[in-house]
Amino acid sequence: QRQINRETAAIPQRRGMGSTLTLAYIVWPRMFLVHVGDSRCYLLRDGVLQQLTRDHTLAELAGAVANESGSPRPTDQDAPDGDNAMSHILWNVIGGDGKEPHPDATALELRMGDTLLLCTDGLNKHLSHSTIRQILSEDLPTNSVCQKLIDQANLAGGTDNTTVVVTRFSEAEPKQVQLEEATIAFDDGLEDTAEFPPLIEETEKVVAPAPTVQPLTSR
Repeated sequence: QRQINRETAAIPQRRGMGSTLTLAYIVWPRMFLVHVGDSRCYLLRDGVLQQLTRDHTLAELAGAVANESGSPRPTDQDAPDGDNAMSHILWNVIGGDGKEPHPDATALELRMGDTLLLCTDGLNKHLSHSTIRQILSEDLPTNSVCQKLIDQANLAGGTDNTTVVVTRFSEAEPKQVQLEEATIAFDDGLEDTAEFPPLIEETEKVVAPAPTVQPLTSR
């Protein structure tokens, strides 16, 4: 927040810019999740895909109010989010109007065999819940899973930059846990290479210009 505020103060043309944040911090078996905006964190467990975060958008807010009032929410919950104008208006961001963000904070216990997906809205804008679940469930290396998610989002429209982080957990030895695979992939329109620690690989595909995305954060 302070960094964005400093930049907008120094460059008035960037006034109003903001960012979303979805961060997962793991101290096995606990995961602490901090979230602001409309990026998402999904958990795939025993074949069931669950969205752990809520979108801080007017569309989600209106849906929650309608649900509490007894009015029906959209029937096709498995449809991609698409280009609904209200789904792109955020009421909670880092930066923006300069107000302090109000992050959601969650803690939960992970299990062996769990798969985590963190992504920007460029993915769920074009891929349905069931499509994401199907691709995450495939017996592929995480780098291939990431690339397939990005490729499918691009084939379905690819109207926004897409960042995905996929992590799987397995038991290495009794009472020991290892990060089986973790892959960060993003489609930012730039051809870059970066060094990552062991067990982390990066793949990317050029489609359209977009801001450079740092791991676990997005703009």
